[in-house]
Amino acid sequence: MSILIQEATPADAAEVHQWIVRLAHYERLGGRCVSSSLDIQKAMSGFPGIRAAFAMIHDEQSNTDCRVGFALWYYGFSSFAGRPVLYLEDIYVDGAYRFRGVGMALFTYLAGVCREEGCCRIQWSVLDANASAIRFYRSLGAQDGQGWSLMSLDPLLL
Repeated sequence: MSILIQEATPADAAEVHQWIVRLAHYERLGGRCVSSSLDIQKAMSGFPGIRAAFAMIHDEQSNTDCRVGFALWYYGFSSFAGRPVLYLEDIYVDGAYRFRGVGMALFTYLAGVCREEGCCRIQWSVLDANASAIRFYRSLGAQDGQGWSLMSLDPLLL
């Protein structure tokens, strides 16, 4: 089994959105996923720092490619490091392809993007209840927030 990573374009926004919806349902947050494929297309077209990639498996018997996962990221900035941060917003691997190297292939690809763009780190959030993902991330050498907590504020509250 060979794993290929293919960067998405704005023309792929509908499929990127389908993966986002699948992730939301997997995390039991489907009701909070209110974006549309048009929203994703606008973001991928209008903000050059928003990027996505698909993980693909090549089936040598049928000579076809099948998309089995995706990652969506954008860039932030670390004032302490004086360099950009690659912020991984979403990563999801289809259940039938977990534990087969797909997640590792996506992170290896992202690490290459990170080096290429001069980023100081890859950063992301994970639900506390997603124990299998946390184990996987720790197996890569990832550490928790090291004393930092993720905060969120709805601007309509102010």
